[in-house]
Amino acid sequence: MKRILSITLSLVGALLLTANLSSCGEQAQLDKAIAKYNAKMPQDAGGGMTIQQLTLSDTQMVYECVQSEEQDSIAYMREHQDDLKNGVVQNLVRNVNNEGFREIIQTLVNTDRSLAYSIKGAKTGETLNILVSKDELNDILAGRITATPAATETSNDSTAVTPAKE
Repeated sequence: MKRILSITLSLVGALLLTANLSSCGEQAQLDKAIAKYNAKMPQDAGGGMTIQQLTLSDTQMVYECVQSEEQDSIAYMREHQDDLKNGVVQNLVRNVNNEGFREIIQTLVNTDRSLAYSIKGAKTGETLNILVSKDELNDILAGRITATPAATETSNDSTAVTPAKE
């Protein structure tokens, strides 16, 4: 499971690379950031995962990834999909105040988009989709979802998402 969480950190870290946005319109900002990011693809995300490209649709910004399935199969990742998504959300929460990062998340919310990871198994061809909805992104920006403490030797529930106290 730690491999899955390290993969989510790599994927979220990769999002930071897209945060060099210009002062032009939000759609142009996203297009420019994605073109800059894709110029560096493919990128090893660790744990047998490779980020192939970042795409943008009317509703989502999607990391398109390939999982070698040497370490973790898509079936295994599907069994632990909730943990995988929680790891992504936790890393978003922990990085939301980093320079440029908040701006890209805010731009996704402003343009009514979610953040998605589409992970295809290299051996099986199966696909796993992880979605962080626009509402979840907005909750992260507003502080309504908070990070849980980092994993410790005695705790194996390091991925739980805790609603912020109002």
